Amino acid sequence: MDRACRNSVRSAANRCTDAMKCRRSVRVVIIMSVVLTVSALFGCGGSGKYTVDDIISFHTSYYGMASNPVYAFVLRKQDENWLFSASCWVKSREDCYTSFSSFPIPTEEAEKFLEIIREEDEIRRLRKYRNPIRFFHIADEPMRSSRMTFTDGNSIEKETKLCDRAIDCLRDLADRHYEAAEKAELIAIKNKLTSVFIRLKDTEPWRSHSFTLKKDGDHWYFSFECSFGEDSLPVKAENVRLSDEETDDVIRIIAKYDLISKASEYAEPPEDIDSITDRNVYITEFSLADGSGINSSLPAPDELTGCLYGLAGAKLLTEVNISRSCMDHSSSYSFSLEKAEDNWFLSFDCATDRKGYHTNAEKLPVNAEEAEEILRIVRDQRLISEVLSYEEPPESDIYTFDETTYNTSFVLSDGSSVHAPINVGSELSDAFYSLAGRINKK
Repeated sequence: MDRACRNSVRSAANRCTDAMKCRRSVRVVIIMSVVLTVSALFGCGGSGKYTVDDIISFHTSYYGMASNPVYAFVLRKQDENWLFSASCWVKSREDCYTSFSSFPIPTEEAEKFLEIIREEDEIRRLRKYRNPIRFFHIADEPMRSSRMTFTDGNSIEKETKLCDRAIDCLRDLADRHYEAAEKAELIAIKNKLTSVFIRLKDTEPWRSHSFTLKKDGDHWYFSFECSFGEDSLPVKAENVRLSDEETDDVIRIIAKYDLISKASEYAEPPEDIDSITDRNVYITEFSLADGSGINSSLPAPDELTGCLYGLAGAKLLTEVNISRSCMDHSSSYSFSLEKAEDNWFLSFDCATDRKGYHTNAEKLPVNAEEAEEILRIVRDQRLISEVLSYEEPPESDIYTFDETTYNTSFVLSDGSSVHAPINVGSELSDAFYSLAGRINKK
């Protein structure tokens, strides 16, 4: 066979091989497409034979722009018990967001939810639901997810919400159990912890802070070093005893953000942090009752540091001042609670009935319980932190003559003070009005 003939045969063979490869590739693509389609239709398990009785866990969530989910619910079976986790707004309380995990609920309550899943045929709907195809990622796009896991380990997971009846049932469960669940979780974490240490070494020294909570016997003690403003010197205190309510405020935030687990996933901070000047350095440490500890570079959430600043400020407070000025003179007020040595005194200028003439008084003595109610509100509302975080709005050429103005200030035991033109809310002003009214009648 001459060379031309051999080349022709070889070329034909190559074309045949290429064609076979092409057909094989097409078959692979088709098979993979079928597999992906089936997976999208049926989830990981791929079986359409599951019933509600096969469900051992369920998860559904909806995330929007906020860091916390609009809602997230988990119901899972452990042995013969059902455990419920929830993160959502509470239906029965305004402005109350709850977050708890693995709280046992009665079997009949879980079965009520599963009955809704059965009646609404949610297994079939999820199985047939096709997830949307996305070519571009949208950062602020709401995300919904629902997942069922069955006794054989397979699951169905789709990017969709449950039916409204099911979501309403889960919200009712959260509303019914959140108080007991939060309390149980709080007790568990308090029993688990023996100390908490939060530190920030900031490039701006006045922003640096150090907070320690330490358990000794049945009581918790608070130590801190921090500044309450750019122009103030650091203040510190050692081993100030905390009430149960004050301790619970801190532990509740630790639980909310799951900080113990998150800290364990972070690297340890550098040993020579005091020599670092070009960046912020964070330390979050937990000592546990079993003798172990967690030392991490996890930044503490703003809510936790705000709470600790407020707690520190409350322990150093010697004066609380709030005022309101408006066109309606009967609605204007000025209140001051001042400590002198170990005694508290109230000064005020207001219409105690909020509609008549103003009454004013200077440094009327109040007892410790009455003063503590004012201080509790300052602490619980984290008003010192709110004042500290106030930022002046941009200057405007528009001036409103009848504008209502507010002023809030706090004075600490070292003589430093913080202030801001903010409205601290009705709870504190109502408490001052009530205190002024009682004292004025004496």
